[in-house]
Amino acid sequence: LGFYPMLMLGRGFSAAVYLALMSWAVAKMPYKPGLLCAAALLPMGMELAACFSTDTMILGMSFLFISLCLNSIQQSKPVSLARQGILLVLAACLAPAKAVYVLLIALALLIPAQNLGGRRRSIAFKILLCGVSAMVWLGANLQTVVYLVQGIGLWVVAAGGFAGLAGIAALVWLWRKLEGKPDLRRWLLLTGAGLAALGLSALLWKM
Repeated sequence: LGFYPMLMLGRGFSAAVYLALMSWAVAKMPYKPGLLCAAALLPMGMELAACFSTDTMILGMSFLFISLCLNSIQQSKPVSLARQGILLVLAACLAPAKAVYVLLIALALLIPAQNLGGRRRSIAFKILLCGVSAMVWLGANLQTVVYLVQGIGLWVVAAGGFAGLAGIAALVWLWRKLEGKPDLRRWLLLTGAGLAALGLSALLWKM
């Protein structure tokens, strides 16, 4: 084919995959799908979609993961095994992409236990989801983690990790306790986002 025809063919397939993922995400979005569609069609997103960049897949999978998680939280019927498998695959693919996208996995922790087949199955699924994501992320960033541990100190990293896990567990517990109180849940999400931003800022400053 030659260089330029292959370049255009690759960019065309890249845009097609992006549009397919975003169409799926918009179709499953339970809240204001038009807003998600508008975000997908922003110039920066479309520019990344039609080029050779890993951001094409990352953006598409991120939007799809968010949409499926929100749909699973909102729906009254149990989440199918196929949907759970898709969430596991998306989480495993997003984990090694960029560190900031790992935070999206916390959305799956908000899926009610009854939607996952009961308390035990819910705990097993969420542990599996977090475990798979952590292992994939660690496998892709092992050298960076070793460098950070050597530069910052093992005890500081361990304390920060423990504090982060404890904070996530506390937020999930409070979220369940505030069921039926949307205003308090909104403030809880804002507080959690603020604490997460402060934690990341402290880590970057220490680096």
